[in-house]
Amino acid sequence: MRSATAGASGAAVLLWAACCLGTTIRVDIAGGGDYRTIQEGMDAAASGDTVVVASGTYPITSSISYGGKEVVLRAEYSRNAVINCQGMTRAVRFEGEGAGAKLIGFVIVGGNAGYGGGVNCSGGTLATVSDCYIVNCTAELGGGIYVYQSDVTVTACEIMWCSATEAGGGIYSYWSADASFAGLVLAGNSAPAGGGMYLWGSSPAVQSCTLYRNTDALHVRGSTAGLTVLQSILAFSTVGKGISCSEGGAPFVGMCDVFGNAGGDDICGTSWENASVDPRFCNMEQWDVELCANSPCLPGGISPALIGAMGQGCGDCEAPAARSSWGAVKALYR
Repeated sequence: MRSATAGASGAAVLLWAACCLGTTIRVDIAGGGDYRTIQEGMDAAASGDTVVVASGTYPITSSISYGGKEVVLRAEYSRNAVINCQGMTRAVRFEGEGAGAKLIGFVIVGGNAGYGGGVNCSGGTLATVSDCYIVNCTAELGGGIYVYQSDVTVTACEIMWCSATEAGGGIYSYWSADASFAGLVLAGNSAPAGGGMYLWGSSPAVQSCTLYRNTDALHVRGSTAGLTVLQSILAFSTVGKGISCSEGGAPFVGMCDVFGNAGGDDICGTSWENASVDPRFCNMEQWDVELCANSPCLPGGISPALIGAMGQGCGDCEAPAARSSWGAVKALYR
């Protein structure tokens, strides 16, 4: 028999769970959930709630908004829920939400907006974007993701075939000192500068990323004290360099592999224990950037730790890998 104290303690735990763990709201375009559209689910949610989105394609005509609330918006099954922007808008806009605001596991396609074709992070938001696949999005700045004075965390995402008319085909970040970009694959993105990433006046951490076949991989502009690029692959840029700097940009680049870039593999800023060798992707022609068993980017090669976003995915491969022109790359996916 439980004591009165134990019973009271149990009741307190249940009360805490009911009030503090938040509610789960289900969205299903097929009608099997609480709501049919993602924005309806977000409007009904409060800070601390989770909005779970069932598999399917969700067409939108305006950006999904968190409305200042710290809500977790996630796909029920990773990358089986598609936000189709239809070339009319971006998928999601964060505007000052705290660290409890999260976007997890979505495919975002066809985004089109001035700043951030896929996702816009502004207003000092601390949001997290993880496990998302952002593809074929366009913008003036930040074809895939735009970050403005916001210390966001972007992790384990793939951003592919996005473009910007000015800068940052994959990601554009401006004055976002403590932003973090980790475990990303940025591939086939294009812009006049920073086809993969464009970091201006920012000092974020870029770690364990793979940037390949962008027009140029990474552009660093202006005062960037503290900006680090670590354990990343910057390879096979089709026009520009692996890393370029302007207006005093000077990143710390360590334990990276910078190789096969059309504009050159030299590193601006501070360089430490970097290499310029073929990373040996399993099937670059099919955009498979898992590493061959004999890749120098696996642990114990160039570095004691893994370099790039992907681990081993196949057996030994021959080298060097063939370089394709940007026109040939695009022709594969028309």
